[in-house]
Amino acid sequence: MKKVLLSSFLAFGFSAAIQAQSSVGSANEQKNAISEFPFMEIGGKLNGKVSTSEIENGVKNAGDTSNASRILAPDCATLVSPANASVGSIYNPVLLRWTKPSGTITGYDLYIGLHPDALLKLGTSNTTGANVGGTTPDTTYYWKAIAKSPSGDAVDCETWSFTTMSTLDPYCGPIASFSISPMQAITFVNFKANVEKTSSVTADTPHENFKDHIFKVEKGAETTISVNSNTGTGKKHYYTVFVDWNQNGNFNDAGESYFTTTPYFSNLGSDGVDASKIVTSVLAVPEAALLGKTRMRIKAVEAPVNGPLSGDLSNMTSPCNNAAPAIGQAEDYTIEVVPKGSMAVDNVNKSNVSVYPNPFKDVLKISDIKGVSSIMVSDVSGRKLIEAKPTNDLNLSQLKKGIYIVNIKYASGELKSIKVIKE
Repeated sequence: MKKVLLSSFLAFGFSAAIQAQSSVGSANEQKNAISEFPFMEIGGKLNGKVSTSEIENGVKNAGDTSNASRILAPDCATLVSPANASVGSIYNPVLLRWTKPSGTITGYDLYIGLHPDALLKLGTSNTTGANVGGTTPDTTYYWKAIAKSPSGDAVDCETWSFTTMSTLDPYCGPIASFSISPMQAITFVNFKANVEKTSSVTADTPHENFKDHIFKVEKGAETTISVNSNTGTGKKHYYTVFVDWNQNGNFNDAGESYFTTTPYFSNLGSDGVDASKIVTSVLAVPEAALLGKTRMRIKAVEAPVNGPLSGDLSNMTSPCNNAAPAIGQAEDYTIEVVPKGSMAVDNVNKSNVSVYPNPFKDVLKISDIKGVSSIMVSDVSGRKLIEAKPTNDLNLSQLKKGIYIVNIKYASGELKSIKVIKE
């Protein structure tokens, strides 16, 4: 029988660290393993007396009904995050959150396991949140929080599930020490002549893993990075970027950190959705960067509008953790370093494709769409404006006069980017 060790569980308000083993077997095996835990009787305590009758399905049946004065059990706590059935949650630790029901609540019994009918009690929390360690990547967990009151424990409360994100190995992380209530998420990331990655404003994961999304940059050349995030009204995010240019599995080497000192790369008062709030900065790729795919990490850290304080700077400069409490988010991506000059917007040597006329007025013609999977038009900052199916006649009449990038994506994964001018 496979055993999974859930060790060193630490929870906000827990009376003590709990160490236990969760056996992945039948529900009855699990129930027997945890039958020593205190359960409430159906409908609440009777005269404050708890019987010793049989425990069944996690509920203790009342046996002593003398002089009974029925007191109702509390309502169930409302589970908040990770969202039910969510995929990509942070692991080791994972932050579980719920809200207090009405009435007098003395604590919450927290349960977690690998099967909804075989949950392990971790302990009792005095607050509405818990950091649970010992969780592993690419694993589905089930959990619930049972409200406790002087009259008994809540019954028939729902069980939620979440699946943890894929591993960040060999890189450090995930970074758990970001406040996510409310979530201040990174919502847009792109590099020049690439396809952007957008993500939810309401994400409840402090560190998201988008390593399947690839940005191409040229060895020894300057590029631009564009970012947006949900800073909150009147608040400011400071962005820092870390890239493993020598592909040695960490971000610790010289030249692998960006925007950790003045001038900072920041964003003020964005809701994470308004495209006009996307900010762009220059990022220089070292001549020594190795060709091929490697990892990039971006952090958004909330700090005072007038400039980050010492604790903020510690958080901004560390790719692996936060030295002080922080509000913001981290995201991981893949960077592919390609030879210098291979991404020039007018370079179409690898294909006979051409676009004309250029400049154009309303319709842009594409000479060859063989093998093309999609066509995307962006502005010079990399913000996607139009996405279309393959066509020889691309109608861009809705665009204003200006300079745009036409990104032709092939089924092979190759991307051709061509600069065009609309008159």
